[in-house]
Amino acid sequence: MSKLTFAFFISLAIIVYGTAVTGLEENGINFGFLLQLYAFWMFIYAAAFRFTLFYVGAAINWIGAMAVFYFREKLGAEILLVHAICVLTGYIIPGHIAYRQFYKN
Repeated sequence: MSKLTFAFFISLAIIVYGTAVTGLEENGINFGFLLQLYAFWMFIYAAAFRFTLFYVGAAINWIGAMAVFYFREKLGAEILLVHAICVLTGYIIPGHIAYRQFYKN
């Protein structure tokens, strides 16, 4: 999984750099790309570890990404809130539950 994690962070850096260079970060659309990347990473980990909650986390992040892209004009600064909620509920919480289950067994 270390190669997968390395590839994820390379992709993350390219998205951040690319949106900064093109000016897309000004309207917050880069958070939609980040949520898509988180969802993809969670889906791969769900398939690798066969942990259902990671599939749920991926779905939450994909829904958040669609919301950012669809409602970006209406959301404004609230895009950060959408991003934070998606990362918390779809990434951090499932990760902590998986961590506890791993060390419990």
